Amino acid sequence: MATDSAPKPRRLWRWLVYLALALFFLGAAGTTTVYALSTSRLNQRYDVTPRPVFIPDDDPREIARGRYLASTLMGCVDCHGDNFAGRVVVNDPAIGLMAGPNLTRGKGSRTRDFHDIDWVRAIRHGVAKDGRPLVLMPATDFNGFGDDDLGAVIAFLKQLPPVDNETPPISVGPLARVLMLAGEITLSAELIDHEAERPITPPPGPTREYGKVLANVCTGCHGFSFSGGKIPGAPPEWPAARNITPDKATGIGTYTFEDFRRVLREGKRKNGDQLSEVMPYKLYKDMSEDDITALWLYLKTVEPKPAGGR
Repeated sequence: MATDSAPKPRRLWRWLVYLALALFFLGAAGTTTVYALSTSRLNQRYDVTPRPVFIPDDDPREIARGRYLASTLMGCVDCHGDNFAGRVVVNDPAIGLMAGPNLTRGKGSRTRDFHDIDWVRAIRHGVAKDGRPLVLMPATDFNGFGDDDLGAVIAFLKQLPPVDNETPPISVGPLARVLMLAGEITLSAELIDHEAERPITPPPGPTREYGKVLANVCTGCHGFSFSGGKIPGAPPEWPAARNITPDKATGIGTYTFEDFRRVLREGKRKNGDQLSEVMPYKLYKDMSEDDITALWLYLKTVEPKPAGGR
């Protein structure tokens, strides 16, 4: 007599196969969606025509100022190397392959055909010459610098001696794409108001007003509130950025100027603990006394917040 159904083990196996196939196709559809949406953002075109900036190409003092800013406060050497010829910054299958491009005019240069306005667009707006967003460019850190500082930096970069170095194209990995869609990673071009009027920027000096300009370079890690926290998109082994608001419990509220100065000059906290090298104190150790003073005066006036709010 024939049975009216297949044996239970066979039926269970069949349903497991169906479930596996369903999960596979759902995963594939999800992966395709993540890739498509993130690629759309990476290929977004920004129609940015920056206001021209005077470039003091023939002024040795301004070029020296540009060298100082690019090598210390702006930290360009972190991504582009000490000779500005580019280097690989991240090479992780999950995050991707990220390299700062060659800024000199040697073989492999990404800036050889740049006009002055292209430098402004890249540094101040985080947008490439073709209108696409620059992935590795922390333009939000630099957007607050005034025309004089920006012009000095561009004058310095334009006169770099040519160095031959081919850097690989940037490739964004699957985890970075997921973090982009989750809002954990944002591109500078997405955050900057490209149509905003440029504010009048105070001249360099040991003032709170100029300290506010300099503090922009801290926002990439410490957040726009300066309260620190896990750095979005950073490797998992990186420590959270510290709270640099005047909060007395978790920030720098009990620091003196000398304590703050020691952080930047020696990479040591008030209690003597050595900072992680994720904090670029080796660059900041060469900051001028005026700039350290200006940054201190500004950070003392920001709203105290508990650690971790970015």
